[in-house]
Amino acid sequence: MNDVIYHFTSKYHLPMILKDGFLKLTESQLKPPTQEEIRQMEQGDYSSLDKNAEDLYKPVVWLTDNGSPLNMGLDGSAFDKKEIRLTLKMREHYEIWDAWGKKNRIDLKWSEGLIRGKDYKSWYISERIIPMTGDEVICIENIITGEVFIDVDAGKRLYQCAVERLRGLLPIPVYDEVLSKSGLKRGDVVEFTI
Repeated sequence: MNDVIYHFTSKYHLPMILKDGFLKLTESQLKPPTQEEIRQMEQGDYSSLDKNAEDLYKPVVWLTDNGSPLNMGLDGSAFDKKEIRLTLKMREHYEIWDAWGKKNRIDLKWSEGLIRGKDYKSWYISERIIPMTGDEVICIENIITGEVFIDVDAGKRLYQCAVERLRGLLPIPVYDEVLSKSGLKRGDVVEFTI
């Protein structure tokens, strides 16, 4: 078993993750979107996909044992989810996605399309939220710029960012729709200490 596991996210979502104090549960992809969700997405309306965990079917936190975001299925979002890498301690309750999906009777036809061209053998899931604490987090870094925000092993345990809207010049710009959901506002400083 590996000692570490990774979660990728965008610089736009990082302030919310830190403010919330955990990686939240999201869609497990065990079944395809409904016809209504597909219709809405084709029209550019993604609001039906932004559900609370209790409204999702078997929600999970997505993880991988591959330190590279390539071929992970992270493309297609309005946000670059390949930019921020969280290195976490591996836990026994993390499950290999492929086996977990079969155990939970994933829609096989849907699964074939979901994994095509992806490094799905590296995918793991957690059915529990993952707290952003020193017991779980090893490192948080921007793998595009090389900036390291948190590195517990190196003693860097404090991260601060100022929130800006849209294409702000400060480290973590946040879109208006993210701000409204997070409770953050322009100019807020997010401070995170492990």
